[in-house]
Parts: sequence; C-alpha cells; structure tokens
Amino acid sequence: MAALALLNHEILRREMKARKLTEEALAEQLGITDRHLRNLLTKDTNSSCSLVYRISKVFGIPMEVLVEPKTTERS
Repeated sequence: MAALALLNHEILRREMKARKLTEEALAEQLGITDRHLRNLLTKDTNSSCSLVYRISKVFGIPMEVLVEPKTTERS
C-alpha cells in the first residue's frame, strides 16, 4: 500500500474564508494562478509539499492540518 497526502479542499476553503481572503489575493501570496487555486478549492488534490508548506505559512497552521492521508493499493 502507498500513502498519499491530498490537500483537503474543504479546509483550504474554510481557512481562506476565515481570513476573508479573495481567490486572487491568496493565489498571489502563494505564487500560483487563480485557475490553479480554483482547482485546489474544488476537490481534494495531490499537491506538492512546497505548495502545502506555503499554504500553511500563509494561514499560520501546521501542514498536517491541510492534508488528508489516503491509503491506496499498489500493484
């Protein structure tokens, strides 16, 4: 089995709303496009560690809060 860490879109959206950040403002702070952020806000997404780290720094929360571990069968 392999473990994946998916960025939890519901937590991302909740933290963004709590800080009254617009999509444009957050995307700029993270160094990503608005479109990329909209994709992250739509569904749980396999994201790079560096992006999850930047999100955790912007929100001031541990990276572990942002990810949802999943276990998959490896062939």
